[in-house]
Amino acid sequence: MSTRALIDRLHDLHAINLSRADAHLLCGAVGIGRIKRLTLSDRDVVDDAALEALANNPAASRLETFTAGPTEHVTHLGLAHLASSPHLGQLLSLRFDGTPFDDRAPQALAQASGLGRLRRIELCGTEITDAGIAALARTTALPSLLDVAIKSPHLTVAAWEALVKEAPLAVARSFLASQSLAGSTVDMTPNQGLRGYAKHVGLKASSRLQRRELVEAILSHARGGLGN
Repeated sequence: MSTRALIDRLHDLHAINLSRADAHLLCGAVGIGRIKRLTLSDRDVVDDAALEALANNPAASRLETFTAGPTEHVTHLGLAHLASSPHLGQLLSLRFDGTPFDDRAPQALAQASGLGRLRRIELCGTEITDAGIAALARTTALPSLLDVAIKSPHLTVAAWEALVKEAPLAVARSFLASQSLAGSTVDMTPNQGLRGYAKHVGLKASSRLQRRELVEAILSHARGGLGN
């Protein structure tokens, strides 16, 4: 039996976690039609062509979670294919590990036309800067987005400010609660990160405030009252 024939028999699986597979065949296969969670975790198994195949595959319409990496062969062009796909409207979570994206990657996601239900974006091992975070914070193309987690050595407190001041309130609240930006110039320790940021913006917060209370105080200070 051919590789394609084997893959096309995967329609009986609801989830699949593969390391070593032909990603081009898999992502374009009719047989992924019932898969909701797809993980391609072997090093360099995924590239832009595989993402294009997935984006163009009508059978991927039930996919809810996609994870890939580490890989050096995926660029913003691959993400742009996913972002504009007419078949990934059910996708809830998108994660890439060890992928050296630059700012064009979050900018591609910020222009998405087909990811209306996407709730979480996680990009690790990137070269993204504050400008990329700002693009995600300002987008209106991801109305369901709740959580942004990005790791890069180039992020500064300006990335915090973009999310706290410009992102939808639910995103800003989730970000502050989890402190999900990791960068060499940002203190991400559980307490000092929040309190350090509060001090940076001139907020005099009592040391007795619990994390949730501090989050709300920061948001209220940044936005002049929370509103909706």
